[in-house]
Amino acid sequence: MRQTRVVDDAREVACRSRRGVPITARVPTLPLSDHEEAQRPESLAFDAAHGVETASFAAWHTYEPSPPSVVEAVLDALMDRIEGASIDAADCTFIDIGCGKGRVLLIASQRGFSRVLGVDPANKLCRAAEQNVRTWSARHPDATRIDVWCEDASRLTWPKGPLLLYLYNPFHEAVMDRMVRSLPRDRPVWLAYVNPLFAEPLRRHGFALIEEATEVDHYAWKLFRR
Repeated sequence: MRQTRVVDDAREVACRSRRGVPITARVPTLPLSDHEEAQRPESLAFDAAHGVETASFAAWHTYEPSPPSVVEAVLDALMDRIEGASIDAADCTFIDIGCGKGRVLLIASQRGFSRVLGVDPANKLCRAAEQNVRTWSARHPDATRIDVWCEDASRLTWPKGPLLLYLYNPFHEAVMDRMVRSLPRDRPVWLAYVNPLFAEPLRRHGFALIEEATEVDHYAWKLFRR
């Protein structure tokens, strides 16, 4: 069954913002692109509703968070697919490759997965994600445990059991190829790819496209399974 949870929690904050009630958040340090500017109110509302800081765009690293509504839509699709495969979410590990400040991890932690894991090679982003996880976990004690690994995604030791991967275009094709090649073949793997510019390695390594959403250009996503 499709669910929307965290985005609904932020709606009142978004309404207050539109009515002119201040929302506290760090001002971005770089000019925003059109699509970044368009999603910023939603991002600020999410942060204000949950006491975290995931919305700012880092000058010291290429970082852009996924809009909460896109994350929820992708998670809905993943939940439908694993349910259709008669796999329990409680048996799956959810992994955000290129987790940044951890927004996707926070939202995913409310979906009943066995484990939620974020991976990013940037130390500053990992530290920011860990701080957000601490804040979130204090407010949501029943959420799934979240771990953050500051590592190269192409060199991971993958957790056991079915895997659900989320990627928001975190790297170029060569790194994508190495990461996909390292994924296990002895269990189900679903991979959700937002802004899927380098999907060819997925096809090359046996992944099949099973669903896609293209209505929002920059935040289009594709869901693959092997």
